[in-house]
Amino acid sequence: NDNGYIACGEKNILHGYIIKIDSTGLIEWEKTYASGYSRYYYSIVAANDGGFVTSGVSKEYQLDTSRGLLTKVNDTGNVIWEQKHKIMNKYASIHSIVSTSNGYAIVGNTDDTLLNNGVFSNVFFGRIDNVGNLIYSKVYYSDRNEDASCMKKTSDNNFIFTFQKGQLSLSDSTYANIFLIDSLGVIETQKSISSPDEIIFNSLLTINNGDIIFVGD
Repeated sequence: NDNGYIACGEKNILHGYIIKIDSTGLIEWEKTYASGYSRYYYSIVAANDGGFVTSGVSKEYQLDTSRGLLTKVNDTGNVIWEQKHKIMNKYASIHSIVSTSNGYAIVGNTDDTLLNNGVFSNVFFGRIDNVGNLIYSKVYYSDRNEDASCMKKTSDNNFIFTFQKGQLSLSDSTYANIFLIDSLGVIETQKSISSPDEIIFNSLLTINNGDIIFVGD
């Protein structure tokens, strides 16, 4: 709201990182956020009540279960609250966060808790309240490893997100998948784009005419 920009990521592998710049690219502030062992921020949004909320993953020690991480900071980067979540009591990482009228929607990765065929990462959708409490989650079970990427809210208050589906064998294709879901994560439309090489959508943009642009590698 001040015509500047904010970005998040990681620093020195083990620490979360947030940087705020003005409209000309000059750094206003930058902060590093440590944890017991490691943390990484994937996504950041303007918070509903001021400041910013980031999503990512953290571990308190080397053999710890990875937890989906939510950190709320104020306008100068000081931590207001922090929440860490498992999904279905399994590891989790939160790759994208979107603000809603009564909290936030998230998408990320977790263990497949139903299948026992070597799959270790499936995509999940979740809803959290304004202080980071997890109030709902839905896992999309699959026979392939999956890696969540980005999510946006659509004009009708649904959500669209992308993720990569891995190979079943070296001769198999990988897939860039797109899910259009309602507010509870129920799939309304899905699209899958295959390639013999690795393919993933890293970002998406919803257009005013209803179209959607995807970019990746």
